Amino acid sequence: MIAICCGLASRCVHRPMKTRISLCSIFGEHVCRWIGNAIDGLSTVVTVNGVCTSVGLGVIQITAGLLRLEWINPAKPELNGVCVATIRIITSLATIFMLRGLKAGIKCLYVIGFFMGCLVVILTRLIYNQTSRGMSDKDYFLMSIFFIFDMAKYFLLLLFFVN
Repeated sequence: MIAICCGLASRCVHRPMKTRISLCSIFGEHVCRWIGNAIDGLSTVVTVNGVCTSVGLGVIQITAGLLRLEWINPAKPELNGVCVATIRIITSLATIFMLRGLKAGIKCLYVIGFFMGCLVVILTRLIYNQTSRGMSDKDYFLMSIFFIFDMAKYFLLLLFFVN
């Protein structure tokens, strides 16, 4: 929502795309003064806090998954080390992908995420068979075929149309 506001406002008033420009209709020309600097600074702080919160929640989920799989022992004090190592791995991978740029790094990250999502769905359908409860074999087979074709469609779009 903020990106849409910033983009539309910067296009209409022909100024750089900053958060202060999206509030130009409220504050008028005061956004070019100290209040605009305060708005930009506050938006930067809020964005950094949001990213840190997302990483922290992801680390908590990863650690809970490792505990559930019993790959780490909850009785030992190694949980903090696992959390710190997970944060370091996530941060270093994000840095590597960002440094590679949009065409190489972000696309590679998108492909990895796409295939991991497909793997999770396939394993859920094959191993746990959660979706077939209450369905006939024919309906389950048709749903699986549609899912495979849908996945192939997105894979082809990913390969040929995303630069």
